[in-house]
Amino acid sequence: MPGTVRAAGLRFRMARDAGFRSGGRFLGSASSPRASHRAGTRLDPRNGEEHQNPTLMFSGQHNGQVNPQNVRNLYADIGGGKVFVDLACSSHNAMWEKNHVLMFAASREWLDKGTVNGQRNVMLKLGYSE
Repeated sequence: MPGTVRAAGLRFRMARDAGFRSGGRFLGSASSPRASHRAGTRLDPRNGEEHQNPTLMFSGQHNGQVNPQNVRNLYADIGGGKVFVDLACSSHNAMWEKNHVLMFAASREWLDKGTVNGQRNVMLKLGYSE
């Protein structure tokens, strides 16, 4: 269990920081170099392809702590089953905000079925007026 928690922490930090410098190992060790918070920072694509774990990503429309473009870049750089959710009217604290129920429902479906709105390998917008 401690190894699982440590791995989950590494994935969280990687998504938060949105990437390592070229040549860094994807989901690398504590000694892996981490890139700055600049928009456009990308993973080395050769390392991202190694990632085959199902991944659900959320980005709040008004997130001021993690640049939403960095999360989109991370989505583009990794392999495996994945879903990116752009959550309307939300910041970095989306789980306590207006559209938290959408986030929770998407998370539940992801854990139960590996899909969001019945889809996989897709970028979705939730909570926006159609």
